[in-house]
Amino acid sequence: MESICSRHLTNRSFIGLLLAQFAAAFNDHTIQVVATFYAADVLVRGLRSRWFDETGVITIVTASFIIPFLLFSPIAGAIADRKSKRDVLLFWKGAEVLFMAVSLGAFLLPHFVGASPMSLRTSAWLLVAVVFFMGTHSTFFVPAKYGIMPEILDTSVLSKGNGLLEGSSFVAQILGTAFGGYLYFYLKGTLGEGGEFFPGREWLIAIVLLVISIAGFAAAWMIERVPAANAESSSRWSSFVPLRNSMRLILGSRTLLLATTGIAFFICTTLFLRQTLFLEGESHKESTVAIAHSDRDFEATLDDLAVDDAAPGASNAQRAELRVALRIAMLGLGIGLGCWLSGVLAGNRVELAMVPIGGTAIAVLMGLLSCGGRLPWIVPPALVAVGLAGGIYIVPLYTLLQLRAPKDSKGSLVATSNLLNVTGGLGAVLIFPLATIVCGFGLENEGIDRLTITNRLFLCSTVLAALCMAVLLWLRNDLPRRAFGWITSRQRRRLRVSGLENVPSTGALVVVGSAESALDRMLIEAAIDRYVIFYNAKSPKSSNDCGMIRPPWGMKPKDVAWVCSVDRLSEVIELVNQNVSRVSVVPFWIDFYEKEAEKELRKTHAVKVDRRCRSVVKLGSSLRDYDCENARVTIAKLGEMEVVS
Repeated sequence: MESICSRHLTNRSFIGLLLAQFAAAFNDHTIQVVATFYAADVLVRGLRSRWFDETGVITIVTASFIIPFLLFSPIAGAIADRKSKRDVLLFWKGAEVLFMAVSLGAFLLPHFVGASPMSLRTSAWLLVAVVFFMGTHSTFFVPAKYGIMPEILDTSVLSKGNGLLEGSSFVAQILGTAFGGYLYFYLKGTLGEGGEFFPGREWLIAIVLLVISIAGFAAAWMIERVPAANAESSSRWSSFVPLRNSMRLILGSRTLLLATTGIAFFICTTLFLRQTLFLEGESHKESTVAIAHSDRDFEATLDDLAVDDAAPGASNAQRAELRVALRIAMLGLGIGLGCWLSGVLAGNRVELAMVPIGGTAIAVLMGLLSCGGRLPWIVPPALVAVGLAGGIYIVPLYTLLQLRAPKDSKGSLVATSNLLNVTGGLGAVLIFPLATIVCGFGLENEGIDRLTITNRLFLCSTVLAALCMAVLLWLRNDLPRRAFGWITSRQRRRLRVSGLENVPSTGALVVVGSAESALDRMLIEAAIDRYVIFYNAKSPKSSNDCGMIRPPWGMKPKDVAWVCSVDRLSEVIELVNQNVSRVSVVPFWIDFYEKEAEKELRKTHAVKVDRRCRSVVKLGSSLRDYDCENARVTIAKLGEMEVVS
């Protein structure tokens, strides 16, 4: 079957995938928000469960969504590789319709059999089960979604495509979270004087979700069929062989380890932050009396004013639910904008400079959120800024994972990445109750100071983000240098990379050309997502990168790119041959746009002039593999390679 990869983001398959995953993300987050509020109202406030409080409900609902990733990720990855990813997407979009129908039945149960404690309890737990089902849906849907991206989009537009995919996903999360919170506020049941819960019209929410799931199922049919990546795999779906192989592949490549670890830490931090926001909302429900008898002054924030405008005269509990929905929506809005911005800034390559910039910004902004008790006005804009930094941070990692994963096991690698994400998510779920207890030490007024706990929990999120950056810097110590080079190049010269598709995703690589100045080296390092070593035989004992031939400790030769001049090529290959048996050689050229030379360039048509680009890095288009046993590579062979303009 012919490839359907497209250089345009308007192709039918990509549009269908965007719409299908938008509906899935919307339903995921709407049902989680509604299930959390509904279960808390029914089980804690209505039936007054002795086994858990609001924090316990938040933990149970969150765990219900992420546990399927832990249970089914190995199977999901194997299926995504052995079957057509389009077929996998269609199957689970159909299952999503069924799950939304079950949620409708859960809401209607007390209306048909009566609002007895048994029916209410069954209704609440059935809704939690739907959250588990949607987690299972995402476990199988996500590997196929990310795995199919390199099969329907060309490498030159993959970063932008991932930016749109992630951005639209978080926009769906914004709308789903806000939709669930606001609609539950207007349709929720009421509590009687004796604590009895009387169901309202929550079933209308399920009807809307059912319609959206049907629309998403229809959109999935727009995706063109793609062949199975590894239909002849001998691994059984029920075995952990694919998981073991994928973990071995990840641990053997620092590039893949960087991508998967960075994504997992991001999931852990954002999930911890999301639970903190839910706890803040539940705490506000109990704080009215304490605040009324307190001599403390509380400033109204932007989201408080928005809640007042949206629901004048609402009770404290209702205001708290709307406030949570609005704050989570602010976070999602920032992530969506950040994903889009990251794709635009990256252009046609993987821009790893975004990772340290976004990660550092997350840690700093989390610290600002911890000041919300003294500076409450700072919380809403800080949440949007945290999301913006998160979007900038996450898109390069997802693109790197897709490009560096072997073609026949992309689904398994994405599924394994999901498993690592679940590990981070479970870590957040387990740490959150413990952190809540620790952050509550020394507090006297339970009604007011319980709200202060969230400020301390924001500080815990700062620690998680800082730990994430420390791990990533240990994996790739060139990230700060890349970030500095990217910021400098954006101020002085705009970089365009041509021929990036000629750089192999695996194996040792030698990039041949002239890179004498510091600016040349900065541009080459920015153009290639590998760890770059610049070799110069004139200073073989130098302590800086020039003269190094061995990769840093823990770095595999297949993750490194050596840069040398043509006359040093055979020497470099001979030295690299000490660790590998085969190396790929790619020539490069660097052109600088000079205004006075524009007319001559237009006359000769040697280079396509782009006024927006101040510098261009070109990589040879005829990639050749050279056996290290025949290390002599002549200039004539390199001269046969075409120059990509």
